[in-house]
Amino acid sequence: MSEYITELKKKLSGNIGEYEVVDKDSKTIHVVRGRNTVATIKDAGDVIVITLQGKEYRYDKWYSKPEHLATTLVNYFKSK
Repeated sequence: MSEYITELKKKLSGNIGEYEVVDKDSKTIHVVRGRNTVATIKDAGDVIVITLQGKEYRYDKWYSKPEHLATTLVNYFKSK
């Protein structure tokens, strides 16, 4: 598994309420609620691509550290 995704998964797991983090492959994780995937997070080389509600968001890995992106995602999912 990519190092960035591994760190991000650790920070998200157990912190996003009723959502769960599930591995898809070595560079991709899903955030699921029940049986529904609500977000896909993929390591695409120099960027992290988050697909959420049909929109794609790109974050530069070198500026968005896993702990900072995790905080943003935790805040988002806790508000839903």
